[in-house]
Amino acid sequence: MIDPCMTPRGHMAILVANSKSADAPDTGGMCPLMMQTLQLLPVRYARVEELDPSLELSMPYELQSRPLGFRLLRDGYLYIIDSATGWLHEYQTRDGSVVALLFKGSEVVADRRTTVVEVDPALVFSRSSVLHVTYSEVQWTAFKCAQVLKVAAEREYFMQRISFEGVDHGQGQDLVDDTSMAVWLAETSGAWADKPGDTSPDIPYGWEKPALYRQTILEEFTSQVIGTHKRDFLFLAVRDDVGVMRDLANHQNHVVEQIQAWADGGAEKGDVERDYLLGCYIESITLIDEDKLNQRAKRDRPLQALLDDLQALPEPERSQTRKTLREVMSEDNSQHTDIYFNNDQLPADLQARLDQAKPDRFSMDDGIDARAHTIQQYQLEQKFVGTSPDFIARHRKALWRLYRQVDKTTKELLYGAKFGQRGINELIDRPAMDAFVQRQREVLQPLNTLLEKITQDRVDLLIKDRLHRALWYYDIEDSEQVDHALLTEYDCLKDLCRSDSAIEQTLAWLNANPAMTRQMFYAAPRSAQTELGVQFAYITNAGWLLIKDAPAWLERLKHWGAGLVLNPENLSPATQVNAAAALGSLAPALQMGMQQAVQDFMQHLDKGQMPDIEELFRRMPKGAGVAILDAAKREGVTFVVGNAEDARHAGKTVEEVLGLRRQLTSTKSVAKHRKAQDKFWHLTPQAQSFKDREQALKLSLQEHEAQLARLISPIGALPEDATHLQAA
Repeated sequence: MIDPCMTPRGHMAILVANSKSADAPDTGGMCPLMMQTLQLLPVRYARVEELDPSLELSMPYELQSRPLGFRLLRDGYLYIIDSATGWLHEYQTRDGSVVALLFKGSEVVADRRTTVVEVDPALVFSRSSVLHVTYSEVQWTAFKCAQVLKVAAEREYFMQRISFEGVDHGQGQDLVDDTSMAVWLAETSGAWADKPGDTSPDIPYGWEKPALYRQTILEEFTSQVIGTHKRDFLFLAVRDDVGVMRDLANHQNHVVEQIQAWADGGAEKGDVERDYLLGCYIESITLIDEDKLNQRAKRDRPLQALLDDLQALPEPERSQTRKTLREVMSEDNSQHTDIYFNNDQLPADLQARLDQAKPDRFSMDDGIDARAHTIQQYQLEQKFVGTSPDFIARHRKALWRLYRQVDKTTKELLYGAKFGQRGINELIDRPAMDAFVQRQREVLQPLNTLLEKITQDRVDLLIKDRLHRALWYYDIEDSEQVDHALLTEYDCLKDLCRSDSAIEQTLAWLNANPAMTRQMFYAAPRSAQTELGVQFAYITNAGWLLIKDAPAWLERLKHWGAGLVLNPENLSPATQVNAAAALGSLAPALQMGMQQAVQDFMQHLDKGQMPDIEELFRRMPKGAGVAILDAAKREGVTFVVGNAEDARHAGKTVEEVLGLRRQLTSTKSVAKHRKAQDKFWHLTPQAQSFKDREQALKLSLQEHEAQLARLISPIGALPEDATHLQAA
């Protein structure tokens, strides 16, 4: 049996003893952080389940789906450049702690450093130093070490800057004392209790892959403080944006699995989803939406006056009142009195009203109608409890009428349009259906909301360059690191473009940063990225010329970023698969941009205009033209610019396509009109003639549209492996 008090660094009791100072404080006490050197205990910024340190501490950024907090370090490497010495310190991390010093010096020669210089080193640095810190999943090559060692601008941009200024007053950025860390470190906070055998979705960090969360005590780390620094140490919060992106991707996948499990539920697989969708459909056809509300207001002057007056209400009162009004008009509210009608436990204010509404004891009236009327009045007021009383008073009569009178269309749906016809409420157990839909909605809506927040967090980290700025340390000349980088990029970005909003934001980012469509562009030195970005923008802005002068542009692209940017031609087949997967995660955004451009292009055709090829390329995503060149090179496609005869031929084909479309529309319209006049017309020889003509027009149109597509397509292959493009 595993001892719960054991940690990777020993038994908790021993760690607690080791964390205590050997010297008893004097009677006056001793102030912490008084030495000229400080020892650092590194942790990482990461997503946490509940704890939100931003309530007390300054954090690098915020997340929507979960708070950004503190976690134990992941296994990997920690690099620190000390400004006092100019030296690079390379540490290995395992089980949340720094376990070895692998290198310390001003120049790195070897790409692999495996010799341990010091076991369990103490990270002690001068208070006057400025540190540059980075966590890395892989060991840096000598080239990457030199990149930040020799160039101050590189380490300032890519590495995390740590200054000890202000630590005496608790103002050090990314530096946290042990009192605060005891509260906010996820693994030691005690916010989660052990739950043996609990397999519910609420198990802490159930979405984490691989599972890293483990409960421990703060002394597992404070016991590492050396004797001379028992009062002079701080926790160093290290940026790990790649880890955050991995967690977000894993959590998104976890939520999708939960939604799929919900959808598969029921006596038979899929029963729950089927019944829920059916219930939502039935619910939707009786709901009053904004369009129906406005249409009804045109026929109902009191309702129109109410809506006009509603516009004067402040937000969010206006929107909430309008929403409540639609709900009231969508329901048969006469069915809602049951919860109060025979209930002895009534709200005091309702009971007082009912007592006043009781008929005289000598009256022949049984009081049932008065009781129902009073209850309905009360329920109406409760629905609009957040709305201005003055507004309710001005429109009480109209609201009461809308509350009691079900819309004619809705009433016919619910109870049938005529005598003997059954409506929805008579064909199904409506209360049971409503209760079922509500139960499932309570399960599904939180999952969908969480999924949207996770996706937005991922998009934010992408478009704010947090991910790619954190991937800088991969070396394009190291094949193992190239594979690791591409797989990491894929893991972080897979299924990112799962919503229209995510696709639109990603496309906007790609258009602003077209060089990011080139694999591992982020690994180029910062000094080179700016110049290469300008050069690549020049290439992408060439538009139609990319195709017109394809060989020259392919040659220029071949030499672009040579030695600084990954060359896809030199990759092994296995690595090319990884590269395709990484780039493929952003492909939906590029595809949407292409579709929008082509859609605009085709609208010109519908108007009888010969589209401008140059305009098509201007509307394409910035990286699309280069992608076409890449595809052409891979597939061996050549491009030939059309001549004047090709232009005339294309124009004639456009006219023929438009003419065939008009004929087809006219034929369908005439056939539909004659069928409406004679319900047996479809049995006549004339109807068969129309049908044959329609089929012939469709076939001819398909042939002409295919011919036109070949004439204007930038990537479609023609006989003899040539693609003809015609500029307008």
